[in-house]
Parts: sequence; structure tokens; C-alpha cells
Amino acid sequence: AALVDEFVPRFPLIRAERVGYGAGRKDLATPNLLRALKAKIVSSAGGVGMDHQNDRVVQLETNVDDVTGEVLGHLIELLMQAGALDVSVIPAVMKKGRSGNVIRAISSHEDMSKLAGIIVRETGSLGVRVFPSLHRFVAEREERAVDLKIEGVTYSVAIKISRMDGSLVNVKAEYEDCKRIAKEAGIPLRMVIKKAEESGWRAADT
Repeated sequence: AALVDEFVPRFPLIRAERVGYGAGRKDLATPNLLRALKAKIVSSAGGVGMDHQNDRVVQLETNVDDVTGEVLGHLIELLMQAGALDVSVIPAVMKKGRSGNVIRAISSHEDMSKLAGIIVRETGSLGVRVFPSLHRFVAEREERAVDLKIEGVTYSVAIKISRMDGSLVNVKAEYEDCKRIAKEAGIPLRMVIKKAEESGWRAADT
């Protein structure tokens, strides 16, 4: 735990019931030892026997107090385009009472150096903190397209469906599709999103 960022192969979150140790008789180049565990897989909520998708990610973080909102907005776009899994900017009070922001990005191990470089170049930050090998539970995700009829015209909208343990958790309409349809149909964006997600929930149940 003190010397590595992650253990391979990745071990599922478990509740151990019994543990056994044994030593072999041959002298090998590596310790001739074996450990066996009898266990049940545990969910994030503490339940047993639930099979969640999971992976490990890296959290990148830095504080800035001299970056404009326009630059921060541009940075978010660049990081997402470069492969960030999520980006957030959190208002904060910095040293000497200055107003600032905490920039936080979630990344895969493979993309962390690239994303850290983007943060430094775009903000002028002197350093990016890295919190390695954070474990996260991930809902099963599926993308579909649903048809949306508005004033006699049929539009196609992409939706994202998420499930956990086979149960439907959420349906979210693709923002860019809804924005385009709202402009073409001349109706408020919120109405398009509502109609699209209602159609998405119906489609997800089938």
C-alpha cells in the first residue's frame, strides 16, 4: 500500500469470511506461499452479492486565483475533449482572503499526464495535485436514439440509460441534440429535454 498506486489484478470489494495460508516445500526464486480467501462481493451500499461495474480513476486538482471565467469555461471544454471523465470548478477562498477556484478533473491513468499538462498550460498553475487509484462504482450505461415528434416533425434524440443491478436508475437526453431541436422547432430547450427524457424512460422499459 505504501509503494504502489494500484494492485494488479484488480481485486473486487469483498467481505472475507475465511482466510487460509500455506507454505510450499520447494525453494523458489519468489516466496513459495499461498493465501486463499472465501468471500462475498460487497456493494457500495454495504450489501452482499451485488455485481457492480467498477474501475479505478485518478483525480487531478489545482487551485487558481487569477483565472477568468471565460478561461475556466474554455479549460473545461478542452479537458473533456481530451478524455477527462468529469471536470468541475469549485469556488473557494484562497490565502489572504482572495477569491479563487479549485479545478478538479477525473481521469483514467493513461490520460492523467496529458490532462495535467492542459491544466498547467491554460491556467498558468505551478502544479497539479494527483490523487491516484481512486475506486469508483459505475452504473451500467447504454446509449440509444429515440424519435421525438414536435408539431408534425420527427426528430432523433440520443439518450443515455443507466442501470444498477439490472434496475433502471436514470435516463438523460443528449444536450446538443436537444439544443439543435429547440432551435429548429422554435420551442424552449427545457420542453425538448422533458419530452425526450419521457420518451427515453418509455424506451428503456421495453
